[in-house]
Amino acid sequence: MTENRVPMNRATVVMALGLIVVPTASYYLPVLPEVFAVLTACVFLWLEPAPPIVSLGLNRPKSIGRALLIGVVVGLGLFLLNRLLLLPWLDYFTGTRRDLSKLDYLRGNVPGLLVLLPTIWITAGFCEEVIYRAYIITRFDRLFGSSAISAAAAIVLSATVFALAHWYQGVVGMLVTGFAGLALGILFVARSRNLWSNICAHIVVDTVSLIAIGLNWDRPLDAFGRSLFGL
Repeated sequence: MTENRVPMNRATVVMALGLIVVPTASYYLPVLPEVFAVLTACVFLWLEPAPPIVSLGLNRPKSIGRALLIGVVVGLGLFLLNRLLLLPWLDYFTGTRRDLSKLDYLRGNVPGLLVLLPTIWITAGFCEEVIYRAYIITRFDRLFGSSAISAAAAIVLSATVFALAHWYQGVVGMLVTGFAGLALGILFVARSRNLWSNICAHIVVDTVSLIAIGLNWDRPLDAFGRSLFGL
């Protein structure tokens, strides 16, 4: 059950401003921008006022085991779908590749991978889900109501902002990220705006993706994906 649309008042202005400021904070701050953006979201929720735990979908799910299992399945599914279907076709149609060159230092570098993973779990797995799914979608709900049309628009908005935040990965990177954002947005809404399955899914897909790069499995997987379609 989502919150009802609120009338035009100070809280409405705060929510509208937060939808601009919070994602922007995650774009431009030089040090741990995602963490700062989550703290900024909490400040805006306090100004509304609204309870951050509930508003951000961080309340306890009905079944923790079920929430985590769904997250694992979705995370693995997104990884395989990206590698074996989306990336081959996007590479083919755009003539470019997703730019993950800044992660090349992980190849064969197990210590570097082990150092990076906990940071990714916090900044991407937790913070990005709070910002791009929970905060954007729930505040959009509050501003425009909780109809099916409003939910669909919120999911598209959150996926678009999420994709743009990954501009450094090039066109293909933004398209893949945008698709993942759509899937994760649908998951968040389907889970009654509870975020724990999303956090688990994001951690799983990023962890498997980084391990694949570290062990040099990503390129053979990409080649296998292209071979499935004769590309």
